Amino acid sequence: MIYLGLHNTATQVVKAAVEEDVDAVGISFLSGQHRAQTRLLTDAMKMQGLELPIICGGVIPDDDARELREMGISAVIRPGTLTEDILALVKQALKTDNS
Repeated sequence: MIYLGLHNTATQVVKAAVEEDVDAVGISFLSGQHRAQTRLLTDAMKMQGLELPIICGGVIPDDDARELREMGISAVIRPGTLTEDILALVKQALKTDNS
């Protein structure tokens, strides 16, 4: 895991993902900007030809979680999700997108 800290741009996340040769990208939101920022991230990844699973967490309403999945987000993890369920979602995202 590579922690980038708070308030990174999509470009910074993509740059770090490429430099560190990661298997997936995980992002978390508490700001209500999850749809817009996730769209920026997916667009930045496409521009770089980067195809990785994206796991999104945070305070995300049901309708927005569905929209994120429709955008291609591999997993949406919301508050209260049990640790074993998070691990299963991450494992499934890695298996599905990196087979």
